[in-house]
Amino acid sequence: LAMEPTTDWESPQAPYRRKLLEGRLLHNKEVLIGPRGAPIGGPGTNTGGGMGPSPQGFMVLTPLQLIDGSLVWINRGWVPKAMVPGANRGGGTRPS
Repeated sequence: LAMEPTTDWESPQAPYRRKLLEGRLLHNKEVLIGPRGAPIGGPGTNTGGGMGPSPQGFMVLTPLQLIDGSLVWINRGWVPKAMVPGANRGGGTRPS
């Protein structure tokens, strides 16, 4: 069943219903989770998640600041590691 989005995002009657929010994405507060495999059905893979042989990347979470000042985390999806600046740094190395 397709349902229209609701503006009552705190509604306990429909916690998983699509919500319509208005605000500003705070890209400077973005969080990357990973590296992890592409989601099931993602680019170049039939399996998903974890540290398997599938392409590696990151889940991107960005806070949305609502008009009233409160924050809501928005899951913006998975991006390949190659698209994340600095993601291919060697682990455990120190600059000289």
